[in-house]
Amino acid sequence: MAWIKELISIGKEKILPQAASLLSAILPCIARNTKSVEEASRQANKALLDLVRFTTKEISVKDILDTLLEQFASPYVTTRLAALGWILTLHSKNQEQLRSYLDELFPPLLKTLSDQAEEVVRLDLQILAELSSNEEYFNN
Repeated sequence: MAWIKELISIGKEKILPQAASLLSAILPCIARNTKSVEEASRQANKALLDLVRFTTKEISVKDILDTLLEQFASPYVTTRLAALGWILTLHSKNQEQLRSYLDELFPPLLKTLSDQAEEVVRLDLQILAELSSNEEYFNN
């Protein structure tokens, strides 16, 4: 997992087209039993999240969102929390692009309200509140 973090650091914005693929490798490893793999995964996730957050280049919200929604089914709370954290980042970074995928996003977010982990439900509620507070999403 450490090599992915290095790849992100070296590749910078050139690696953005592969963000969804990288996420599909990183997020499941955040909940590993091995402390070193878990920590390396968290660092790689943060590096990619920061890259997406601060880039001026276009990113494929659709591909990233598809990967994140797959992670909602993870049996691991930390993986689901990381996926939800990414959705918050996408919302703050690319509200216009995310708007195009609300029909795909709302059903899994609503289903996540029944998650057994309280922290997952809280973050899910925060996302739903953020999305609902944007009047532009609902003026179509």
